Amino acid sequence: MQRALLWIFAVSLIGGAAMVMIELNTSAPVDSLGLALAVDALGEARWSKGGADAKIIITEFSDFQCPACGVYHPIVKKVAEELGDQVRFSYRHFPLKELHKNAVLAAKASEAAGAQGKFWEMHDMLFDNQAIWSDSSGPASIFSNYAVAIGLDPVKFKLDLNSQDIANKVSGDYALGTALQVYSTPTFFINNIKLNRNPRSYEEFKSIIDKLLSENL
Repeated sequence: MQRALLWIFAVSLIGGAAMVMIELNTSAPVDSLGLALAVDALGEARWSKGGADAKIIITEFSDFQCPACGVYHPIVKKVAEELGDQVRFSYRHFPLKELHKNAVLAAKASEAAGAQGKFWEMHDMLFDNQAIWSDSSGPASIFSNYAVAIGLDPVKFKLDLNSQDIANKVSGDYALGTALQVYSTPTFFINNIKLNRNPRSYEEFKSIIDKLLSENL
């Protein structure tokens, strides 16, 4: 019976991870915007873009190989572009290595690109080409090609990709996510409040931000 229960749990977990829209933990109290209880401060993320003095800070815990994260990529990108300096978008790593074999290396590739000032370029490259490298048995060479394509020094990129410093940055984000009870990807925080459920569309995401902006004016 115990084996059967474990097997059912494993199948359910894998099946849930493959869904296009992954629901977040629903145990916390939630308001009409889908916001759960506030958490302790997220701290300053390494990778942020948008208004330096924005009242709304969106933080995403994400996995470059996660299909749902790939679906949300253009939605989040459009929100960030259209709202401009009104919001600040921050990215943190939460690679689900038990499900996604290349997720950790992809996170390291983005950090290695960030060491040369091109985190966001690699971030977009990885998501835009997710279907190409996700199941690859040799993702490092693919990531090296991406590095060249976005104008990085390939030698430095390879050295950084395998450095302990880069590994520590990825694992540090993951540890923070775990401490904040991140269970799946993508998980979004608005300021210090975790979304109890993900918006279903760009329009729903933007409506949440618009309401919060109006309340902060």
